[in-house]
Amino acid sequence: MTPAKEQSMLLEQNQLRSAFLASRKSNRPVSPKSARGGNWGLHEQIYSFKLIEYFLKGLVLAPRGMTLRAYLAQQLHCCPILVSKKLGSGVLLGCTLPRHIGRTAFSKSQLPTNEVHKLTQEANEELRRLRRFCFHKN
Repeated sequence: MTPAKEQSMLLEQNQLRSAFLASRKSNRPVSPKSARGGNWGLHEQIYSFKLIEYFLKGLVLAPRGMTLRAYLAQQLHCCPILVSKKLGSGVLLGCTLPRHIGRTAFSKSQLPTNEVHKLTQEANEELRRLRRFCFHKN
């Protein structure tokens, strides 16, 4: 990884961390085995933010045409209406979300295959780490 890319990633992480801490509301553990409702905790917001990012980039394993709303509900083990409410608020971690973002359909990235494969592996590793942190807190 180039120094410029590392610096960019560190800057992005610091900005996200600041936004996460500013928007912190709930930090309760969540069971991945059951559907749940209520407010999204800090870790769920972080995880969902990255899920949205990689979904929009076409780097997640989802069927073509699946909506962001359905994908988030599946990954967060929650009701799709909860996802709609959160996305409908227009804000996640202090970042403004486009209107009707939940209706966005999945399509694979159009980058060259070898680059998509590498980026997908990196995305999956980060999402695995965030998922573990989100759902398996002590």
